[in-house]
Amino acid sequence: MPEHSPEPWSASGSNIEDANGNDVCAFTGEWGETPLSPEDVRRIVACINSCVNVPTQDLESGAVKELLATLMAVPVSASRPSAWGLMLDGFLNEKRGMKDA
Repeated sequence: MPEHSPEPWSASGSNIEDANGNDVCAFTGEWGETPLSPEDVRRIVACINSCVNVPTQDLESGAVKELLATLMAVPVSASRPSAWGLMLDGFLNEKRGMKDA
């Protein structure tokens, strides 16, 4: 059994469906109202789909948030296209307590 519902997820009204079309969650309140706006449902789906292959532990630890802040602070040039991958590997290994391979 997978750890979580398979991606990509999609928004269907106030429901969120997984890659197989199964409801992951339905946001309908006690009186039929939707407590989340369509924009919130859309953002949830976008976040899930953007995190494919990112281990849940890295999301929970704040590693992805810190990585994005680090990447935003580093100037990028066409002469260093692989710098992003090297930074990602090093950053996540450090967050996981691993030594550089």
